[in-house]
Amino acid sequence: MKIDEMPLTGGAAEELLCGIAPLERLMAPTEAMDGRFGTKRMSGPCGIPADTDVAAILYWIDDTSITDSAMKQRRQMAEKLLNWAYFERRTAFSSFEREDFASFFEFIAKPLPASKWVMRKGARRSSPAWRPFAGPLTDTSQLVYRGHLASLLNYLREHRYANLRCVEDKVSAKQGLADSTFAWQRPVGMRTTEVLSSREWFWVSDWLRGSYGASGVSRERLVLEVLYFAAMSVTELAALTKDHLWTPEQTGGSFWIAYRERDGQGIRRAEEVPEELDATLARWFESRPGQAAAFEQGAPLVGLGIDELNEVVRQAFHSAARRAQAAGDVQSAEKLRQRKPRCLRHGLECHKREWPLEVLKALRPRHSLTGKGALRHAPGSIKRAVRAAQIP
Repeated sequence: MKIDEMPLTGGAAEELLCGIAPLERLMAPTEAMDGRFGTKRMSGPCGIPADTDVAAILYWIDDTSITDSAMKQRRQMAEKLLNWAYFERRTAFSSFEREDFASFFEFIAKPLPASKWVMRKGARRSSPAWRPFAGPLTDTSQLVYRGHLASLLNYLREHRYANLRCVEDKVSAKQGLADSTFAWQRPVGMRTTEVLSSREWFWVSDWLRGSYGASGVSRERLVLEVLYFAAMSVTELAALTKDHLWTPEQTGGSFWIAYRERDGQGIRRAEEVPEELDATLARWFESRPGQAAAFEQGAPLVGLGIDELNEVVRQAFHSAARRAQAAGDVQSAEKLRQRKPRCLRHGLECHKREWPLEVLKALRPRHSLTGKGALRHAPGSIKRAVRAAQIP
């Protein structure tokens, strides 16, 4: 049995929920450590919608990462930093002193004990055997991490979340290792993740139809359609469970997706999924009873980690590019080969602006709820689902 196929029982299950974990499911061991009461938290209104350290760092990653490579590096740095803060330093990140940062960089150069911090070969992000380290960080990797940390601390100060300072701040920033600018402040040429064009989405859909049929069920179709139709990020999809995806049995009609706040506390809105995605989800659950049962027990919808999902999308884009190339659409083919998964996230809303009016009118009306006020007009089944999920 592989490491990541071990059953989650006893201490392993408890660790998966409350111990060392990837960023998408990391939880502070106690409320005192989640950052709400960090000693370095700044008074007055905060410039980002985050109450906890995890939420603030996730927001920084999403808001400032120019490339997928930078996003991955920052996520890895944050996972090491927060897990170390919770399970080694036993303090909130937003309570860190300069000495804590110095100790953190000593630790990543030699993460001991290895049995606690270094991941065994073959363990996946969904496994209880996952750990934030593959081994000690090289001098080059440590230098890169210092730059990302400088960016994070500067961002948190600018947005009045926490006044944290590290001895490496100014040096790293001057070396140009950190970039905390907003997307709209960057030169146009630096915006590497644009929205997928409607023509490119046509080739992706055409490849899905050609490979799996008009109604065929596949992991690739599920992943691509959730990212596109539900406007989700890969990180959100990796963590998509029954707490976020409501089934027709719960709603009395179709599938709904609940979009939670960044800190995981409460739901900011819930939406009925588009008809095409609704049909794909229904076929997915019907054709995979084992995964449907696991989903009901709390397992993620797809069961893949962030890196694995990124690879699924990349391979799909390359396959669609070959299809476009064969049809003579060279421009779409070239763009598809360069696309990243994030380009799917806002594709549907942008493409709607190009659709003919008669197509828009033919779409099934979608319901959307935001907060308690909208519940007055919602079906009874949706009200029960929303209340069960504790929308604030």
